[in-house]
Amino acid sequence: MKRIVFDSSSIISLTNNCFFSFFEHLKDDVNAELLIGKGVYDETVSSALKSKKFRVQAYRINHLVNSGIFTLVKDKNLDNETKTFLGVSNNLLFVNNQGVKIIQYGEAECVAIHKIKPVDLFIVDERTTRYLLEDLNQLKNLIEKRLHTPVRLNPKMQGELDSYFGNVAIGRSTELIKYGFEKNYFPGLSKDKRFLEGLLWSLKLSGCAINTSEIDSYLK
Repeated sequence: MKRIVFDSSSIISLTNNCFFSFFEHLKDDVNAELLIGKGVYDETVSSALKSKKFRVQAYRINHLVNSGIFTLVKDKNLDNETKTFLGVSNNLLFVNNQGVKIIQYGEAECVAIHKIKPVDLFIVDERTTRYLLEDLNQLKNLIEKRLHTPVRLNPKMQGELDSYFGNVAIGRSTELIKYGFEKNYFPGLSKDKRFLEGLLWSLKLSGCAINTSEIDSYLK
């Protein structure tokens, strides 16, 4: 069985823009366990339930957990592993001898899950986290652009990062949607490219890091 772990940004984007059946199709089609950590659950459900703006979103996600579509990872070592990875990632880049805070607890927890329960695919929509895991040079350039100052890379933490995450595939919610569209996860709509375009733009406007040229390439 494959394991797919979702960060807060991707699960929010997908649950706000997809039918519940999408996740059922994905789980059955690829024989996958769909995972979220307690930190992601607390952010997207427990905290969101207190907000009138995000309450419906919280009910959607909670329904997927309660129905068994998503599995909530519970492990006594997860918090320690998460804090360890936070220490690595947030001491990776330095400005004036101060570590730059790159990610939050929820994103770090997704990576930490891999230490406890090895995963095959990490779905993350937030650009900074993706660069952290895929391309440190791009991350460094991004942070320098944001802060308008040179940034120094800590080689010791870079080595820790490489050993921590391993060779896990990384994807975005848009790539899952394109796969689902091609596999007929949306009966009656999987021949309509306008529907796919609408989904992709909804995900982009929900925060997924994808540019218009990539969307255009998905529609060819």
